[in-house]
Amino acid sequence: MSRYYCPYCNTYLTHDSTSVRRNHRAGRPHQTAYNAYYARVLAEQPHFLPSVTHQQIFAAHASNASSAKAALPLQQLPVPSPTDILRGPPLTTAALPPPPAPLP
Repeated sequence: MSRYYCPYCNTYLTHDSTSVRRNHRAGRPHQTAYNAYYARVLAEQPHFLPSVTHQQIFAAHASNASSAKAALPLQQLPVPSPTDILRGPPLTTAALPPPPAPLP
């Protein structure tokens, strides 16, 4: 029988069933270990401070995107008339009933 290893609590559970794992994850020791793990991971990561180069790259990307949008013509979608809306979607071959069976 396989056992489930919880990396946050650093323990093996007795059974690898969903109910055992669900009960383990709902327990206070697991939640405390989970919060401590991610607090430690976030504390170890260097803080991200955007530099001037990041701001320049973002500004260049934003200006390129806006100029590309201005260069493309807007395509207008056809507006359905009220009779089209009341009529419903067009029939396709999937919506048609099957053909009658041939006579013997």
